[in-house]
Amino acid sequence: MIAVLSACSHFGLAFEGGMVFEKMRSVYGIIPRLAHFDCMVDLYGRAGLLNKAKEMTARMPYRPTTALWATLLGACRIHGNTEAGEWAAENLLEMRLENLRTFMRDLGVKKAPGCAWVDVGSRSFPFLVGDATNPQALEVYHWLE
Repeated sequence: MIAVLSACSHFGLAFEGGMVFEKMRSVYGIIPRLAHFDCMVDLYGRAGLLNKAKEMTARMPYRPTTALWATLLGACRIHGNTEAGEWAAENLLEMRLENLRTFMRDLGVKKAPGCAWVDVGSRSFPFLVGDATNPQALEVYHWLE
């Protein structure tokens, strides 16, 4: 079915591709997977049916991939639809930020916690965010309250 939907996309057969997609479940008993939805977004995007592509993305039961957002964004650029393009771009950027954070976490990169210096009497003490191990923490938190 992916090959059929892809062929419909490349030959500009948006209506026919939509019919095949709808028949997948009812006629052939095939539950559409993420790749099928990707094909449909590409099909509608190439045909300039950007609202249908946007609806497909919003209603699919899978989390869109960066490739899907990039496909939709490219179609919006080609067809000059800035509203849908901004929506796709925002989602693409958000996913890339999430992927970057995951990648950094997997590499063991850690952000240094925030630090503040607190004056207590005639002395200054460093405090890290969430650090309760400092011997003066109770006194400082008392004064902060």
